[in-house]
Amino acid sequence: MKKVLLMFVVGAFMSVSMISCSNCGHCTIGPIATSSKICKKDGEQAYNDAKAECTATLGTWANN
Repeated sequence: MKKVLLMFVVGAFMSVSMISCSNCGHCTIGPIATSSKICKKDGEQAYNDAKAECTATLGTWANN
């Protein structure tokens, strides 16, 4: 039973880790990246502000 529980915990940790990594992005305008990578896990408000600013300046928001 302990092995099953341990496998469940490890699986859950890996799932959360992979999901949080996919919530990062950066802004590009033409061929130039205008911002460094910003992740939601570091601050959701900063992530949303950077994404909104990117689209307001006619840039393209790219998820990493």
